[in-house]
Amino acid sequence: MTAAPAVGDNARPTWMTARVKLTATYAAFTVVTGLIALIVINVIIWRFPSYPLAPADDSRQLSAITRGEIRDSLINYSMLALIAMAVIGTGVGWIVAGRVLRPLRDLNAAVRAAAEGSLDHRIAMTGRRDEFRELADRFDDMLARLEQSFLTQKRFAANASHELRTPLATMKMLIEVAQADPEGRDVGRALRRLHETNERGIAIVEALLQLNQLDRRPLVTSPIDLAAVARDASQLISPEAADAGITISSTLRSASVRGNRVLLQQLLTNLLSNAVRYNSGADGWVSVWVGPDPQAPGRAVVVVSNSGPLLDEAEVARFVEPFDRRDARMARAAGRDRGNGLGLTLGARIVELHGGSLRLAPLPAGGLEVTVLLPAHDADPAGA
Repeated sequence: MTAAPAVGDNARPTWMTARVKLTATYAAFTVVTGLIALIVINVIIWRFPSYPLAPADDSRQLSAITRGEIRDSLINYSMLALIAMAVIGTGVGWIVAGRVLRPLRDLNAAVRAAAEGSLDHRIAMTGRRDEFRELADRFDDMLARLEQSFLTQKRFAANASHELRTPLATMKMLIEVAQADPEGRDVGRALRRLHETNERGIAIVEALLQLNQLDRRPLVTSPIDLAAVARDASQLISPEAADAGITISSTLRSASVRGNRVLLQQLLTNLLSNAVRYNSGADGWVSVWVGPDPQAPGRAVVVVSNSGPLLDEAEVARFVEPFDRRDARMARAAGRDRGNGLGLTLGARIVELHGGSLRLAPLPAGGLEVTVLLPAHDADPAGA
């Protein structure tokens, strides 16, 4: 069965390029303009009185020129002029069209390279900032974001594979150890380890599913008081903080935002859980501040800070990347769950869905300060 013939752009002749079209348009415009001018001149000649034109000096033996002869000569020269204008218009139009379309050729080359998988190619157009320059700059920005997105997804897939392989390998090892112990002396211990490893694998899968669902399901929002959400999150984390010897202090002022309560609850619970888990241990502290932003009316702010080890800005910048667990060895040494490395990644995505921003900053004395900025309900409701 033969395929149907191509229609639309694919059916056009290959030589009918934009440059040819522009050249033809420019040449046609030049010829039509010249033709109109020559028609006007001929009309004026036709209006001349019909009598012979003789020189003023009668002593010179010259024949008189009639209007018909003038008209015939004018038509002949007009045809030559039109031919010359067509040739010149075509040549000039071809050159001008080439110069005008040169940025599009560079853009087409970049699009072709991107389609072949080369996202690191940039147009980097120079010259005057016209429409083509703006288009090229925006295309370069788009390629940069796509490249960063693909690199992030690639790194995420690699880390996810590693993180999922680890608990599976651990479970396999525990099963082999149990099989090698016919008397069952370490069965209880192996079962406990197997249960912990299985729970960790489930937590990773659930977190990955949550990240995927955030990009697929619509965000159902309603007016929410962040202070109430922070209060509930603090109560959930208080037992874990008490077991670790960490004190949680709160300053909660009413701050209304429009958002999804379940997601905001998860956000604040994750922030407080991380603040407790990656703390300095006994005698550590966690501080929560919620209220209207004093520096920007119409915006609500949540600040979660905690004591902990000294951090540098480069290290902090990686905290929102998937599976970054900061100092997991410190958490294990303190006998606490080291987490799945997706808490801040989920948190950053939740904040983004609510039209806000998440900022991380190391504290001079050690520890971390996390600031969440969200539009106030009366200012610019997200999702309305």
